[in-house]
Formats: sequence, structure tokens, C-alpha cells
Amino acid sequence: LKYQSGRDIYNDIEGGIRIATYNDGIYYQSPKGYSFEQIIEYHSGDPSLKGQRQNVVNDIVQIGTDQIWMATEFGLKLYDPSRKVFSMHTALNGEQGIANNRLKCLAYDNYGKLWIGTFNGLTSLDIKTNAVQNFNIVSKNEYQSSWTEIYDIGLTDSNAWAGTNNRGLICVSFDGQINQYADHFNKSANHINVLHGSRETIWIGSNAGLSAIDPRTRRFRSIGHENYFFKSKNIVSISEHVRGNLWLGTERSGLIYFNPNTLEFLSIKEEDG
Repeated sequence: LKYQSGRDIYNDIEGGIRIATYNDGIYYQSPKGYSFEQIIEYHSGDPSLKGQRQNVVNDIVQIGTDQIWMATEFGLKLYDPSRKVFSMHTALNGEQGIANNRLKCLAYDNYGKLWIGTFNGLTSLDIKTNAVQNFNIVSKNEYQSSWTEIYDIGLTDSNAWAGTNNRGLICVSFDGQINQYADHFNKSANHINVLHGSRETIWIGSNAGLSAIDPRTRRFRSIGHENYFFKSKNIVSISEHVRGNLWLGTERSGLIYFNPNTLEFLSIKEEDG
């Protein structure tokens, strides 16, 4: 990778690997290949800020075989791999556009809507009709920024869950109702880096460590309270392994393998080889 900065890794429908990068577009490895193909949109003349930011890709979602959606620093980009054609989505134009052009994350539900986390709110886009709906949370704290940065999105049967920077967890039902869950453990828990879950449990990685919410009962569970090792660990990535066990990426605390049922964990750091 030119800038040695991968933002997201996505396994596509055909079994290939797509890597979203900082300022370098996407790298693609086919299921039968060993080398990577760079997928990037070049601009003629001197590179402009606009052109550079279009190639800062923070997240990828594939819909079918001909739609690869990219969350970039300059809006929502669509790539057709069969025709090798890029386009900026038309929903960005006009008054009913996406909440903000700086996009952080994407998720696609079972009802044909693409959920878009931006640096100033959450947006849903119907990919067939281009209908856009924006959701935002108004700060109740006069000293807090009016912006709502969405860091990650998780989907359950009838809700979109958004992890935010300093606003906690936001739940938007598919019929438009909004609920906010903040200060559920401490102020650090309001800075949510990553969400991962299902209809039974949504795991939350934040600056306060690892926690969870039952999306049916809306009851929270703090792993930091149940297991002191997790207190104040900055969890930045979550991946589910066999039998519901979790791989947790941290900031400055290595890699953690965690069993939610027994609360047993294995911490892996550089010195462990």
C-alpha cells in the first residue's frame, strides 16, 4: 500500500478481498490471484483537494455484483467493477442531500436502504428511489459541539444503531424514531469506536472498554465492571469468531481474544511473538 494505511477490509461476494485505504482508493485481490489491483479515480492536471479526498476511502459495502459503495472524505462514491466506472451518487445534490460530505461508515439493510454515517449525522438512502432521510441528535449540553460524528453503524431487524464521538449510542428505528443512550457507564463510554452484533447482543467498543446492549430490552452490560481487565481499554475493532467468541483490537493494549460466556480472555502483544 502506497500510504500503508488500510481503513477497512471487505470480503466480497465472489470471495475476493477489497481494502479501503487512506488516499489510495481501493486495493482488490481476486479469489484466484495473489497480487492486488489498485482501484482509484485519477484526475487530470494537478491533484486538487477534491480529487485527493475522493480517494480517502473509510468504508466499503457491496450490493450485488455491480455496486460497490464507498464512504469517502468527499461524499458517497459508487463503483461498477464490470464496467470499471466511478460515479458520485446524485443524492448528494440538492437540498435533500446527505447530511455531510465527509463519510465515515456504511451499512446495508434488508429493505434496500444504505445507512451512511457522516461527520455530522446519520443518513439513510433508498438505492432504488434515491430517497434520502437525515437523522441528527441535538446536543443538550451547551458546551458540547453541535456536530454528531458517526463512527460505526450496526443493524438489527428493525433498527439502525450508530456509535458516535461523545454522544453515546443512537438507535434509529426503520420508521424514523430516535433514541439516544449516553452516560450509561461514564463519559468515556460516549466515545464509541465500533459496533458489532445481532438481534441478541450488540457489542460496543469505546474509550471506556467493552460493553454490550440487548437490543430487545435496551439493558446495558459493562464488561469492565464484570472483568477488571477490560476497564478503560480503548477497543477500536471487534470481530466474531467461532461459538460467539470475540477478537478485540485495542489501542496500545494489543489483541484480545474474549469468551463472553466465561469472561475468560487471552491478551496477545508484540512481545508474545
